[in-house]
Amino acid sequence: MDSEQNEAVAGQVDALSMVVTQLAMVLSPEQAQRAAAGLAAARKEPASATNFSTPEQQTIARNGVLDGYQKLLDSLSRNR
Repeated sequence: MDSEQNEAVAGQVDALSMVVTQLAMVLSPEQAQRAAAGLAAARKEPASATNFSTPEQQTIARNGVLDGYQKLLDSLSRNR
């Protein structure tokens, strides 16, 4: 993937993150708690159940994004 493609993908990921964050912000505490529990359960599954050759950098990036959303949902479930 070249530099332009990387920048395009980064922009798409950034936009998607903004949308998901705004959706999370309108959840009730109970909904945020359920979403956090579901995310925690999903994270216990392998990063790629069908492809066991997931690149390490992809797994690290995935876990970093999931950590951020997990913290947001946990916070929303406690602080409203």
